[in-house]
Amino acid sequence: MTALADLERKRREAAQRKDAIADERGRSAFGALTAGKGAAQLAELRERALRIDLEIGDLDSAITSAKAQLAAARREDALEEKREQARAALPCAAKLRQNGRRVGDAIAQLGAALAAIKADMAEAGRLGVRAPSFDLFRSNLRRALDTSLSPVGLQHDLVAPGQRVEVATLIENYASAIEREVSAICGERPRSPETKVA
Repeated sequence: MTALADLERKRREAAQRKDAIADERGRSAFGALTAGKGAAQLAELRERALRIDLEIGDLDSAITSAKAQLAAARREDALEEKREQARAALPCAAKLRQNGRRVGDAIAQLGAALAAIKADMAEAGRLGVRAPSFDLFRSNLRRALDTSLSPVGLQHDLVAPGQRVEVATLIENYASAIEREVSAICGERPRSPETKVA
């Protein structure tokens, strides 16, 4: 039995004793006050009633204190559980940091690769080969990036299913267009993508 349950049991028993004393006092009071008999017994019952009231008051105070301690212990348990859950999130922070570095590196590599693609397209144009404009490339690249980022909800715009394209496919199409243009200028038959150059 917990301390609180024990105190509550004692409080109930004290209340029952108080009721019994009140009944007995009522019977004694009538005789003592009307017939002058039992005055000593009435005084004794008054004394017992006062003591039981004090005992009940003490028990009420103890019960209030026990409930407060129990509530504090429950709050501490809940706080400790919250602390444990928070500590369990620490590996998430480490993984987040690691993945953040990976994303940063990937973005840096993407930027460098896109700068090289822009330079390659400009060089092809400088050499007299018609290449897709960088503005067209930029527009299609946004569509390709939105396609790639949509599974994780990071796309800028929604891309219709028929308009979705992968970055590698986009670049392959541009490279093939340059190769076809070179073949046309040189009067050669265009190579198929599977043809290997020795």
